[in-house]
Amino acid sequence: MNINEAKLAVIAAGHRLKETGLIARTWGNISARVDDKHFVITPSGMSYERLTPDDIVLVETETLSYEGAVKPSSEKGIHATVYKKRPGAQFVIHTHQADASMVCALRAGIMDIAPDSRERFGLCVPLAGYGLPGTGKLRRGVEKAMDETEGQAVLMAHHGAVVWGKDSDDAFQTAAELERLSRHALYGQYTAVTGDEVPETEGEFADAIVRTFKKDWNPVDNYAFFCCDSYRVEDKPAFVISYPDGDKEYSVYMDGKGEPPEALLYRAIYRHRSDIRVIRVTREAAVIAVSLLGEPLRPQLDDFAQLLGESVHCVTYNNKVPHSSAAWCVKALAGRNALLLMGVGALCCGANEDDADAARMILNKACRTRGASLLFNTYRAIPKLEAKLMRFVYLKKYSKKV
Repeated sequence: MNINEAKLAVIAAGHRLKETGLIARTWGNISARVDDKHFVITPSGMSYERLTPDDIVLVETETLSYEGAVKPSSEKGIHATVYKKRPGAQFVIHTHQADASMVCALRAGIMDIAPDSRERFGLCVPLAGYGLPGTGKLRRGVEKAMDETEGQAVLMAHHGAVVWGKDSDDAFQTAAELERLSRHALYGQYTAVTGDEVPETEGEFADAIVRTFKKDWNPVDNYAFFCCDSYRVEDKPAFVISYPDGDKEYSVYMDGKGEPPEALLYRAIYRHRSDIRVIRVTREAAVIAVSLLGEPLRPQLDDFAQLLGESVHCVTYNNKVPHSSAAWCVKALAGRNALLLMGVGALCCGANEDDADAARMILNKACRTRGASLLFNTYRAIPKLEAKLMRFVYLKKYSKKV
C-alpha cells in the first residue's frame, strides 16, 4: 500500500468508526502500515469528519519520528508496537467500544474463548495494565499483554481496546467480534451471580443487575421535562425545549414568563452556565438503574474523566419544591457536563449538539460499566488526581480542536 492509499484507507475507517459507534468524538485512533519502516496514523484531537490526506501523519515505526506541523495521535507508540510485534498486521484501530470497555473497567481480560473464535483471538484477550493516555506506561502494558496472546486484540485497563488485522475490514471484524465476546462474558457472570437466565433486552438486563444489589426499586415516570431536549436560541435571551414526538416545541424566555413547568430546570442551568448551549436527556435503562444507587458516579473509563469530569453527582428533583430543586441541580452540575437524577435518568450538556451527544454516549456507557462492576464485584474508579489531570488536558487541548 502506498502512502496515499494508506491515508485514504485511514480516513475511510475514521468515518466507519463514527458510523458504527465504536468511538465518540476524537477518542480512538487508526493507522495503516505503509512498509516495514513506516505507518500513517490519524492526527491528535482532530474530528474524523474533517480529515483530509494532508492531516494523516507518516510516522517512522522504530523512532516514532514524523515531519510537518500536524501532530500524530498520542497513542502512536501503541500502533508502532503492534506493527513491530505482528509482521502480518497491516491495519490497527484503537477503539472505545462499549462492551469491550466495560470489560476493561473490570480489571480482567477475556479468558474463556470459544473454539470458533480462537483463530482470531487465540486462547485469550489479555488486559494491559493501566496507564494514562499517551504514556510509555500504557504502551509497555500493551506490549506485555501482546506476549500473552497470538490473537488480534488486547484490552487496556480503564481505557478501551486495540485491534488489528490484515486490512481495514479484518480489523473492523475483530472489533465487532470482540463486542460479542465481551457481551458473552458479562452475561455469563450474570448467570453465575444470580443463577437466573439473562434477561432478553438490554433494559431488562440493566434493571435486573441493580435489583440484585439494591432491593428498593422505584423509577420515576411522571416528570414530563425528562422527555425533552433543549437548546439555546442564538442572539436571544431564550431557549427551546423539544419533545420526543417532534410535534411539540416551546420557546422560553429567560425572564420565566409564560413557560411550561418543565422548563424551570433548564432555565436555571442556562442562567448559571454560559458554557452550556445544548442539553440532552437520557432515560436509558442503565442510567436510570445506576441513578437508583443514589451515589456519585466516578470514572471507571478515561473518556468519562475527560468529557464529563471527575464525577457525576446524583440528586433528587422534587416537584413540590421546584425552585429549590433546580438550584440544587445547578450546584451539583458545577464543573461537570452531566447530572444523574434519582429514578429519572440524566441530563447531558455541552457547548453544541456534538458535545451534548458525546456526553450522553459516554454517560450511557459509564452507567452500563458501573452495573457490570456490581456483577463482578470489581468496582475501582480511576484515581481522583489522574481524573482531574485528564479533564484539565482535555479542556485545555483536545476540546479546542474538535
